[in-house]
Amino acid sequence: MSFTFHCRVIGETLIACITGSLVAGNRFSLSKKLSKRISHDDVNVILDISGVEYIDSMGMGDLAVISSIVKKHYGHLTIISPKREVTELINNAFFGKHVEIKESVDA
Repeated sequence: MSFTFHCRVIGETLIACITGSLVAGNRFSLSKKLSKRISHDDVNVILDISGVEYIDSMGMGDLAVISSIVKKHYGHLTIISPKREVTELINNAFFGKHVEIKESVDA
């Protein structure tokens, strides 16, 4: 299964809602699609991954690339609403650095 996403901008924040699976078999990577949407004006990026069912090492790599792109623009990356298994993967891969994980935007 591939992933889909839709974006909206609120002030200086780009919010991307992602559903599906972030895996190597996807034709286009999330980082390539999002890098086209992230501008110098979008200082902060919020990824709502509540709809992500599965993520593999390729998907984790995409998250790392997105984090680098956001930091290059002196912004901040927040991931919201991940499933428990996905949260564990992110925490293990990033060791609690580079990415903030929240249960919701208001958390």
